[in-house]
Amino acid sequence: MKKKHIMVAAAFLYLVGNLVNLITQEFRLQKYHALLEQDLQVAQKEQESLKGAIKRFETKQGVEELARKRLGYYQNNEVPVRVIESNPAQVNDPALTSP
Repeated sequence: MKKKHIMVAAAFLYLVGNLVNLITQEFRLQKYHALLEQDLQVAQKEQESLKGAIKRFETKQGVEELARKRLGYYQNNEVPVRVIESNPAQVNDPALTSP
């Protein structure tokens, strides 16, 4: 009879151990699933943004905008102006401000 109680106790402990392991795995999988959902949402937002950029650059105005920004192109009737930003420390330098 004692042997039977030991076997039942051992089986119970084995089952409880496996149950704890399954519960732990379930929580880990839920966390991982939530992270994947967040990544998916970020990727979908980026995809929508890229689709918008593609649509914009399929138009003549979009191509002109891209050429102006990235390549510095301008139209024949326009006068190009280049803005050179200065460092505030350089503006206060007497060597730069004196004639």
